[in-house]
Amino acid sequence: MTRIERLKHVDIFAELDNARIQRIAEIGVERRYQIGDIVFEEGSKSDELYIILNGEIQIQANPHSVSSTSISNTPPMPATIARLFQGQSFGEVGLVDEGIRTASARCAVSDTQLLILRRDDLMQACKEDLSLGSS
Repeated sequence: MTRIERLKHVDIFAELDNARIQRIAEIGVERRYQIGDIVFEEGSKSDELYIILNGEIQIQANPHSVSSTSISNTPPMPATIARLFQGQSFGEVGLVDEGIRTASARCAVSDTQLLILRRDDLMQACKEDLSLGSS
């Protein structure tokens, strides 16, 4: 299946026509991850949107980020707060606020393939095609 065919099945692109999906495909960068690889860490700069073309991602947060209760002095293990699969996206808040990531993203299975859209590239595409940003 081609990148364009995969993007047609992504929820956030469901309303886009073929020309606009082609544009998204052109500005995206594909990367492959293996089980356990970190896509991004909690507390890092957020300026990318990720589309899962194949595989599975765990969104994990430090329990201290979601709870003020501390049980021991040992560093807490990250808690998985969401599991995402093919056709889903994550990191979209970074496109809006360019803030700090509130969770980490970790690859859950080998050979996970992501399409990464940088904020600057996506904003430029929206400036060039105003209807892309309003779809």
